[in-house]
Amino acid sequence: VVHKTLNPRWDQTLEFKDDGSPLILHVKDHNALLPTSSIGECVVEYQTLPANQMSDKWIPLQGVKSGEIHIQITRKVPAKQTRQSSDSELSLTKLHQIPSQVRLSCISQNIHIL
Repeated sequence: VVHKTLNPRWDQTLEFKDDGSPLILHVKDHNALLPTSSIGECVVEYQTLPANQMSDKWIPLQGVKSGEIHIQITRKVPAKQTRQSSDSELSLTKLHQIPSQVRLSCISQNIHIL
């Protein structure tokens, strides 16, 4: 939670196992007097991100007229899995036996409500 700002900056790094599903980020407005409300959300399809490279992205929020969130995200893939993925004889099942990790850094978000 970042208090009293319309342009919060989280500066957090999160790491979690890649289970193959898309990453959904929910942005909410926390107000001491009113119930917490949803500002918007975005979907990060990290399976399409390059392996072991940091991607710096502004992603538009859905569910709001205007708004975006700035993330830096790295899809960590073990070297063994990277080598295997170039071998055309391996099945998709074998590739998923070595899970990759996703590293997400939420930098900031910018909301414009018109």
